[in-house]
Amino acid sequence: MLLTKIRYLEQFCEARQAMNAGNMEGMAAIAVTLVDAPGVEDAVQLGDVYSMLIKHFCQKSDPQQAY
Repeated sequence: MLLTKIRYLEQFCEARQAMNAGNMEGMAAIAVTLVDAPGVEDAVQLGDVYSMLIKHFCQKSDPQQAY
């Protein structure tokens, strides 16, 4: 259980680092994986993950997908 939470936190940090490095596609792939992961809410606030995805789709000029 604890190792799973740590893994989710590591993935979130990787997504954030990818976003900061300009690798938006990599960030989006990690974020979608996190959103679909069971029990991720115990380690990461989904609102933070969704905000990264929304930013990604807005930068791609795809507001419909962001919604």
